[in-house]
Parts: sequence; structure tokens; C-alpha cells
Amino acid sequence: MNKIFRCFLETKLVSSKFLILRVQVLEEKQNSKKETILKLQQKMQSLQAGKGKA
Repeated sequence: MNKIFRCFLETKLVSSKFLILRVQVLEEKQNSKKETILKLQQKMQSLQAGKGKA
């Protein structure tokens, strides 16, 4: 395999790994936001249920 082709493949591999890591970070952020939204929804439901009892 010539050096240029090998360098090209290594560059593509590094780029692919970077993109995979970036997607993982974005998924973690999205999951964190979903968890926050669920907690807020539960808190709102709890507060609404408390108002109904009062």
C-alpha cells in the first residue's frame, strides 16, 4: 500500500472516530435534557395534584 493511500485511510479513520465520539456526546446531552424534562413534568403533576387536594 503506498504512503499516500495509507495516509488517506488513516485520516478517514480518525475523522470517523471523531464523528462517532461527537454523536455520543450529543446523545448524552439529549438524554440529559430528556431526564430534566421528565423531572419537571413529574414536579408539575405533583404540584397540580397538591392544588386539587387543597
